[in-house]
Amino acid sequence: MILEIVIFLILSQLIFGLFLWYQVRDVYRYPNSFGFPVIGTLYDFYKGLSFMSLHNEYHYLKDISDRVGNGLYFAYVKGRRSVILSCPYIIEKISYNQSAAEKDPNTYGTVNPLIKGIFTYCSNDSEYKLRRKEVNNSLTKSLIDGPYANTFKRIGRKLTEDFVKNKDNLDLVYYCTNSALSIIKETHFGVENAEKNEDGRFFKVWIWILHFATLIFSNPLVAILFTFTYKIFDKVLMKKAHMLQAELGKSVKKHVRNTLKDPTAAPKYSTLSVVISLRNKSRNLDKFETKKELYELLLAGSHTAGTVLITSFAFMATLPEIQEKVWKEQYEIFGTSDRDPNIEDLKKMTYLERFIKEILRFFSPAFIGKVTTAEIKVGGVTIPAETVVYFLLGKAHMDPRFWKDPQVFNPDRAFEDQPKYAFAAFGVGVRSCPGMTYARQELKTIISIIIRKCKFFSQQKFEDFKYESHLMQEIVNLKPVRVEEREYLN
Repeated sequence: MILEIVIFLILSQLIFGLFLWYQVRDVYRYPNSFGFPVIGTLYDFYKGLSFMSLHNEYHYLKDISDRVGNGLYFAYVKGRRSVILSCPYIIEKISYNQSAAEKDPNTYGTVNPLIKGIFTYCSNDSEYKLRRKEVNNSLTKSLIDGPYANTFKRIGRKLTEDFVKNKDNLDLVYYCTNSALSIIKETHFGVENAEKNEDGRFFKVWIWILHFATLIFSNPLVAILFTFTYKIFDKVLMKKAHMLQAELGKSVKKHVRNTLKDPTAAPKYSTLSVVISLRNKSRNLDKFETKKELYELLLAGSHTAGTVLITSFAFMATLPEIQEKVWKEQYEIFGTSDRDPNIEDLKKMTYLERFIKEILRFFSPAFIGKVTTAEIKVGGVTIPAETVVYFLLGKAHMDPRFWKDPQVFNPDRAFEDQPKYAFAAFGVGVRSCPGMTYARQELKTIISIIIRKCKFFSQQKFEDFKYESHLMQEIVNLKPVRVEEREYLN
């Protein structure tokens, strides 16, 4: 009886593997396990059900790409026929193809029961285009150079004070994350003086939320469970962030109420959270639908900037020669003045610009997943419709064919001489990040203010850092740094 069961299981799996292989037979590129395509496809399928993190998923995809070595490989990943791309030239040919403009629902759509803004909205339909237009209108040059710039400067000064106050044992993750949250709360939620309401209790919950999101993104079984439990997650975990929710909700409600009461007396611009709320209110949508968009706005709007600030100061602390170059450029622009940077000052910060690009080469999202809506032909290969396309940006950013000594941090690299998608920190194609200009000005402003006042030191060496891929690449063993206050400023 036991032998019959074993034989049945083996045969059923071989038949299942044959069925999976049949789905990719015309485009299969590598036999995988033991040289047998059926076994390899079965391995791909079951491995995709147990990644447990985006870090594991990325390295699995990267390992496949490394074995094949041609920048394009078809496999069965997370229950879907998939193609793995790492060659910048192929990525460029596909990136703006309208048939590859929708995001992979098996990745981004998994969190849609609780989070659904333009980052995780999968379809490239009229609703997405409306939401994208709203976001673009909230990121105009006049807003970034005007009210947003004032927020960047004030938060930069506050962060400098925090660094100096905690100079002997500075937790970069805590202070940079809270500052990034304060900026998005003020610029996109209309919270006044947001930095005064930082809540240390929320910080730990926020980090947990970020990591839980990556678990859902990467694991289909967890995603299925989340579909039935997201309301419990919202009530239990997000309740711990009740002070933040109350703060944001109070601000948004006030601005919405004032706008509806007297549109002519409304501010010169409406924050994005208010635009979202008014749109959903006009459609008589449930408040939870608005909450889903605002959750993503808070997460996506703060996480990237927070991560880049953390790693910028961590790298400076372990690479003193580069820190000195960043500071020297600031000294050449400002001398001994402690004034805030203006637009013309920011344009002169060419080394800082390259420094931030090099940080993003190390720490941007490891991969992006899209899905084809029609057949695409590229490089003599046909990618069928309904195929998930993984753009391995992390591998492209570290490809020795395009970057000399890619593991070496070197802001003097000639980024402009590389293929377009050898560096793609803000995504690819029509679904690329709309906040590029906002983020760059935010980062340059804050780093400029802080590096003129603070000098960073670390007990760690650059080579000691260990990294994991979550929503972005992160340093997972970062220790507190030490700060010395520069005394030359007037």
